[in-house]
Amino acid sequence: MRKLQNIISSNMHNYQSILEIHFVEFLRASGSSAKTQKNYRCDLNHFFQWIFSSEIVQPLKNSSSLNEFLIVLTVPKLNNYKDFLLQKSVPTATINRRLSSIRMFFSACQHFGLMSDNPAKSISNVPKQITQVEKKEKILQEFIKELEYEGASKKTISNYASDIKQFLEWLESAHTNNLKDPIRLPL
Repeated sequence: MRKLQNIISSNMHNYQSILEIHFVEFLRASGSSAKTQKNYRCDLNHFFQWIFSSEIVQPLKNSSSLNEFLIVLTVPKLNNYKDFLLQKSVPTATINRRLSSIRMFFSACQHFGLMSDNPAKSISNVPKQITQVEKKEKILQEFIKELEYEGASKKTISNYASDIKQFLEWLESAHTNNLKDPIRLPL
C-alpha cells in the first residue's frame, strides 16, 4: 500500500489503474458477482473519464500523492457528476448504479486506509420517474378503489375500468395526432 502514497502527479492516469485494481479486489472480497464487478469497474472508468475531462482536472494535476488526488473529490464535485448525468438524460437506473458504484469505490478507499471519510455516502440516488403507462395505470387503480369504496359491483367496476382505460388511450392518441406531443397525465 505504500506504493499508493508515492505516485507522482504526472502519472495521474496511473491513479486510475491502481485504484481500479484495488477496487476490484475489494469487490471480490465482498462477494460481488463477476457481472457486478464488471459494471462497477465500467462505472468507475466513466467517473474517471468525467473527472479528467472536467474543470476539476487542474487541482488534480497539483496532487503529489494518491491521498491528495482523492481529497479533491469532494461532495460538491460528486454532485456535479450526478448533475452531469442528469443533463445528459442518462436513464435513472444507470445513474443510480453509477452512484452506487462510486459509493462502493469510496468505501474501498476507506477500507484500504486511503480516506477517513466517504464523501459519496451523502450522494442520494435519483428518484425513479413514473412513465406515462404507469401514470395511466395509477389513475385507473385509484378509480377502481373509489368504485369499490362506493360499493359498486364487480361487473360495474370491470365495465367502468374498461371504459376509462379506452378513454385514456383515446385521449393520448387524439392529442398525439393533433399536436404531435403526447398528453402528459398529471398525478
